[in-house]
Amino acid sequence: MQTGQDDQRKTPPDACDEMPMRRYAHPVAQSAAVPAPAALHYISSALSYQNRLLAELLSVAGKILERLPDKNTEDT
Repeated sequence: MQTGQDDQRKTPPDACDEMPMRRYAHPVAQSAAVPAPAALHYISSALSYQNRLLAELLSVAGKILERLPDKNTEDT
């Protein structure tokens, strides 16, 4: 039964027993790059196109919902 007490008395390993910590040099922080106007125009056009597609999907979904029979009117 001494083994349990012996485990409690063990000391943590010495610092020299641990693996050395390696520190890597980090690159110097550079200022945030400003995107070129052409890239901003491309992004703006892509977002505009996606908005049109979403509006079209919403319109189609609304039309489909209008064609579906209303569950409340079937029961009465």
